[in-house]
Amino acid sequence: MNSVVPIWGKATIRLTEEARALLLEMTRQIEEIRPVVCLSWVVDAVESHGEEATHRGPHWGVGCYSSDQVPADSVTEIAGIKFIFSAYDALRLEGATLRISSNGFEVDERAI
Repeated sequence: MNSVVPIWGKATIRLTEEARALLLEMTRQIEEIRPVVCLSWVVDAVESHGEEATHRGPHWGVGCYSSDQVPADSVTEIAGIKFIFSAYDALRLEGATLRISSNGFEVDERAI
């Protein structure tokens, strides 16, 4: 029996007003594409500061896809912003809250 593992999933997340405002500002600055926000788990990231580099470690990251690169039926609109989630991330994000902290975007995952 063949089973198909979905690439994309849907999640219902909450946005703080600050997170929503920053996402709207971010997407309005992108003129080359029609952006769809992607919130995804990042295993590690390296940030460079001149000649020094530091590992940020695992965290939630925010980026954008072009709406032409993702299936329209996988896009979810939340608070007027178009989002797409990987199937794995969607499971973790269901019921979570996206907020802003001194480190940038942060996710408060729901308690299980």
